Amino acid sequence: MTTLGDLFEEPTNKEFLEEIKYLITTFLPDDWRSWKVVTPGSSVPVGNLDRNRLRFCLPMLEIVKRYRPGENSISERRFKQLKAELFNWPVAQALIVRPSALTRSLRPTEEDYNSFRDSIAPLLPNILSREAVNKALKREQRTK
Repeated sequence: MTTLGDLFEEPTNKEFLEEIKYLITTFLPDDWRSWKVVTPGSSVPVGNLDRNRLRFCLPMLEIVKRYRPGENSISERRFKQLKAELFNWPVAQALIVRPSALTRSLRPTEEDYNSFRDSIAPLLPNILSREAVNKALKREQRTK
């Protein structure tokens, strides 16, 4: 068992993930560093996991803007690549919110899961699908 704060302190070798770290500090509630998680990789069932259904407690619009700067849409292939990159990063793994069975397996106890779920509830509107991200990018493009 560890905390999200401990995972966050681990260095990354990718500029993109460092940018995501900054977003995390501005997006998540104040207590995010103390959220308890199981040790990454120890309980994540990758064999039959449908990665298309993964949702992360991250501001996906802002992440896509950093992943594909200057573009007004992201293809399904690129979005899958983005989610794969996030899934392979322990910090983002700890921020998976869907599917809920996976989210539960990432928390040491039911109490930790319930606390995490309650803490992120106000953030859920920012956890966008690819289609919603593309609509938002197009809307932003029109207002420029």
